[in-house]
This record gives sequence, structure tokens and C-alpha cells, in this order.
Amino acid sequence: MSDQHPVQDPNSGSGFSGWLHRISAKQWLAVALVIVVFVFILQNRERVRIELFFSQMYSPLWLTLGVVFLLGWVVGAFSFRRRK
Repeated sequence: MSDQHPVQDPNSGSGFSGWLHRISAKQWLAVALVIVVFVFILQNRERVRIELFFSQMYSPLWLTLGVVFLLGWVVGAFSFRRRK
């Protein structure tokens, strides 16, 4: 009797490559967006002056743009009307 190791099918889903095949398209999109956001933050770290009426403050550019984006998203969500 010989000691033969069974040949493993490369498409069997085990190991690192099998793990990569189990990730859905939505999960790949989420990973890509996280990378883009991380690069965006790294490239926009300088501080900017923000003036609103009579007050001034300094904030990193990435934070300022993020807050403006979120405010726009909230305004859009509240102004959206559902059709019947």
C-alpha cells in the first residue's frame, strides 16, 4: 500500500484563493471605497480656515468636506418625497 496524498482541487474553496472567491461584489466595492477614503484623507490633511458669519475656525480639509457631504446627504434625505 502506498502513502498517496489526495490531490486537492484548486477550485475547492480552501486556502487564501478560496477565501478571495467568497467575497461578494458589494464587499469588494466596500473595500475599494475604504481605500479611496483613506487616500483622500491622507492627501487632504492641511488645515483650512472656515468663516461662518462672524466666527472663524480652522479644521482639516478632509473633515470639512466630510461634514459638508454629510449635511448635503441629510438635506437630500429630508427633502425627498415618496410617490404613492
